[in-house]
Amino acid sequence: MHSGARPVQVEFAGEEGLKVFDPVRRRTLSEDEIYGKEFNSKFNISRYGRLRFAAKTAMAGGYFVFGEWFRANVKHSEIRDLMNFNLNSERKNFEGFGLKVIDEFTTPEEKDISQLAVEKFFCQVINGSCVYFVPGPVNIGITVGVLGQFVATLNVPANTEGFPFTDENDLGHAVIIEGGKMQRMSYRNLAKKAYEHLPNRS
Repeated sequence: MHSGARPVQVEFAGEEGLKVFDPVRRRTLSEDEIYGKEFNSKFNISRYGRLRFAAKTAMAGGYFVFGEWFRANVKHSEIRDLMNFNLNSERKNFEGFGLKVIDEFTTPEEKDISQLAVEKFFCQVINGSCVYFVPGPVNIGITVGVLGQFVATLNVPANTEGFPFTDENDLGHAVIIEGGKMQRMSYRNLAKKAYEHLPNRS
């Protein structure tokens, strides 16, 4: 706030509107006092925090959905290492890693651009949050989205020969949370849900 640049606490109080508390004067400022004033704030968003969150979600979701198969066939040790990644981590500790990360701070390889667009779109059509699993020949792709926003995709080395391709795991599996309720569906049904949101579908 540019009037002596003193600190204030700003709260968006729903129907009551904007509330501005002055911690020095220990009172809420009146509308006349804040009218026409400019407020500045600064946020630091760590990429590593996003990656650690995605890794934790991938790990917990994998155990929840697949149980013993996930434990026995997915290289979850690399997910665990990513959960502990930070600015002080040494590159040598990640040499030979098979896990690949794609997020907002990564420039994707040309071959991944189209798939990244799909992942972002799938996250956007969900009115909530999601984690979904798509098996590949030698890995499993795990995508995490929060509040309709893509967070990251982790491609984790895995032995997918024995992947449980049941109806509920057709092409993969998704866990969605919308309106405080959890829903599970196959990746094929997730794709159908996304298709219904295409603007010019015929």
